[in-house]
Amino acid sequence: MPNSVRSQRILVGLLIAAPGLLFLVLRLFPALDASADNHIFHFYIVSFASLVSLVVALFVSSGTGIRSPQTLFVEIAFASIAGLFLIHAITTPGVFLPNGNPGIALSGRLSLFVGAIFLFMATLEWQPDQEIWITRNARILWLGLSILYVAYLAFVFGIPEFAALLERSSFLTTLLAIFTIGLLVWGTWRIWQSHLDKSGRLALALALALPWLALAQLSQYSAPLWATSWWLYHAFMLSAFVVTMASLMMDYEEVLSFNVTRYFTAISIIVGVPVVAILSEVTVQVSGNPSSRWLMFAFGFLALFLLFLILLLVVRHAEAIVRERNSALEAEKQWRTDLTNLIIHDLKSPLSVISISLSLVLSGRLEDVAEAQRLPLERAARGSHEMAEMIDNLLDVERFEAGLLRLTLTPVALATFLIQTVESVLGVAQAYDLKVETSIPDNLPVLQIDQALIRRVLQNLLANAIKFTAQGGKIRIEATSSGETVCISVEDTGPGIPPGQRARIFDKFTQGEGTVRHGAGLGLTFCKLAVEAHGGHIWMEDGTGGIGSRFTFNLPVKLV
Repeated sequence: MPNSVRSQRILVGLLIAAPGLLFLVLRLFPALDASADNHIFHFYIVSFASLVSLVVALFVSSGTGIRSPQTLFVEIAFASIAGLFLIHAITTPGVFLPNGNPGIALSGRLSLFVGAIFLFMATLEWQPDQEIWITRNARILWLGLSILYVAYLAFVFGIPEFAALLERSSFLTTLLAIFTIGLLVWGTWRIWQSHLDKSGRLALALALALPWLALAQLSQYSAPLWATSWWLYHAFMLSAFVVTMASLMMDYEEVLSFNVTRYFTAISIIVGVPVVAILSEVTVQVSGNPSSRWLMFAFGFLALFLLFLILLLVVRHAEAIVRERNSALEAEKQWRTDLTNLIIHDLKSPLSVISISLSLVLSGRLEDVAEAQRLPLERAARGSHEMAEMIDNLLDVERFEAGLLRLTLTPVALATFLIQTVESVLGVAQAYDLKVETSIPDNLPVLQIDQALIRRVLQNLLANAIKFTAQGGKIRIEATSSGETVCISVEDTGPGIPPGQRARIFDKFTQGEGTVRHGAGLGLTFCKLAVEAHGGHIWMEDGTGGIGSRFTFNLPVKLV
């Protein structure tokens, strides 16, 4: 397991445990659990949390670039939380309603309850026919939920006495809290497993957000009103929304359909609205005139809105220029790709003729080969073989990038497969007087992999190790199984790769600089794409004792 994955697990554990520990300390030591009755601040923080949750809901599909039942249910979860939390804010006593409304507490609890249901549904694995049905009927689902929301509004504001009766029911309140916390904890486990398998930003963010929402429900249920431990639930929810929003924004920056206008609008809302609220409230407090609060907020919001419209026009004009230039660059890139493929295909046929002819001459079937001729012929044969490998790598890289190369998965006894692959290059290593060591346990699991691709990955790594290791050096192949992944590493005693170049070593057409490790810059790119297509990762680090290089790739045992 790479150090980054181990560090990530530790960090996630700390970020989940620290808030829970803080809440526990406040509940165990009441003297620390100070009370702060501030209805206006409650309105502001709940309204902002509702706003961020709504933006999260709007960005889920566009941020991930995926449309599926999972993203649909995450959208619904955050939209439901936003809608119910907005009622929770509006019904704050002394803000819009002098005496408040019983819906304030009920809406707060229901927001997490409904959100937990849909977030848990987002962690489930759906059958292909179920996925199609859910995706096709998404509008009907949204319409039904909208009708339920309007009905709930009528219920809360039309018959508040019944809402108060439900709120006073300790049985119902406890049942909601237990059910919500249970779903969120279970969902956290499932989403964490998904993150380990697929390693996505949204899955990692939700693995943090769901435990925080569970703590928010616990705080809302058990903490005294207006106590610091009660205020924590607002902080937990806001943190969950902000972390999820941040991951979606980072994902959205990487999707091909990136829309600058949508990105600018989301950032403007998240930053601009709280800035207007803070400045308006500061002005109210300084002037000592609370009655002018909403008038100041309205004027501040109007000024922000006008500024936003002006900047939006500038952003849309700039986006149009960028889109036009990107189209020209894409056209040029496609022309270069087509030209490259044409040249490669034209090269492959005569190269095959050369390779076959050289093999025929070296075999001695035509006539005996003189010793003086054998060495240059063998070099020519090796060169034609290397050129054929470069062409295959380039073609497969192009297919991977275009999404045209599909995996052909078959069950493989990994230990036997690795030993056979190493043996296929053993003769070349011995010809260069290199010592080859292996550490391949017999009890490695059986994996479903594309044998041809993974064999080429390992052969590429071994070929690089042979090429860049001096005569008399050593190459070591090691395989380990951790239960979750199988790691395979190839280590050499060559010149290594400077730290400043390692971040780019797997990029297309990247070669080493200031080192003897040169090549076409395609082999490692192919390795990266092939391993990632299997759900694994590949990385490079120093060899034992800081000598040489060690390339390691892992494959998830989920493929068993």
